Amino acid sequence: MGKTNFTGANWLNFIKEYKTNGELYQGESNPALLSKFIYTTALGYYKKNLETYNPEFKYQMAEFKEGNMLFEIMEKKVWSKAAGDSAGLHNYYLLNKNKYKWASSATVILFNCNNKATADKAIADLKAGKDWKKILEDGNNGIQADSGRYELSQIPVNEGTKLIEKIITNAVVNTLDGSASFVKVLKMHNANEQRSYDEAKGLIINDYQTVVEEQWIAELKKKYPIRINEEVYKSLLK
Repeated sequence: MGKTNFTGANWLNFIKEYKTNGELYQGESNPALLSKFIYTTALGYYKKNLETYNPEFKYQMAEFKEGNMLFEIMEKKVWSKAAGDSAGLHNYYLLNKNKYKWASSATVILFNCNNKATADKAIADLKAGKDWKKILEDGNNGIQADSGRYELSQIPVNEGTKLIEKIITNAVVNTLDGSASFVKVLKMHNANEQRSYDEAKGLIINDYQTVVEEQWIAELKKKYPIRINEEVYKSLLK
C-alpha cells in the first residue's frame, strides 16, 4: 500500500488483538475478519498520509505548522524577552511617561456576583453599613470582590448612572450567564493624572514588545537582506 508493505504477520497480529477484545469480537469468520483487516489497514494508512491524498488538508497543516513556528519564535524573541527585560521596561517608561496618563477614573470596590439576587442582597448589606469583606465571607463563594483604580469606561454601570464618591451602583446583569456586577466608589480622579510604573505596566509591556519586535525585524533584514532578481522580476511584468 503506497510504499508500505503489509505482511501476513500484520494480519496475524490483527486477528490476535481483535479476537482477544471482547467488546469487538463477535465470532466473525476469518474471511469477514480479513475484510475488516483490509478496511482498517487502508483507513489507517489514509489517515497517516492524508496530506498526500488531500492537497487542501496539506496546505492547512502547513499553515498550522508555520503558525505554531511563528508563535514559538515570537514568544522567544519578542514577548518573553520584552516582558522579562525589567531595565528596558523601566527605561521605556521614563522616556515615554506622557503616554501613560489616566483618563477620568475612580478607585472602587468591584463586586462580581453569581446572580442578581445575590448582588441585590450585597448592595442592601453595604448600604446598611456591613463591611464588604464580611459580605464576601458570608457570600458562600457567590461573590468575588477587589478594590482598584479603573477608568470610568471600564466600570460596569447601567446607562445614565453618574459616578460620585460613596455611591453604590445598581447591579449590571450579564445577559450571557446571569451574573451581576456593581461597584462602591471610594474616590474619583480627574483625567490626565500620571500613571505610576506599576499602574501602567501592562500598557508598557505591550508597547515595549512592539519596539523589541521592530528591532528584531531590523536585525533580520540586515542579516538576511532581500535581493531581487531583476531578470525574473521584469519577466513577471510582461
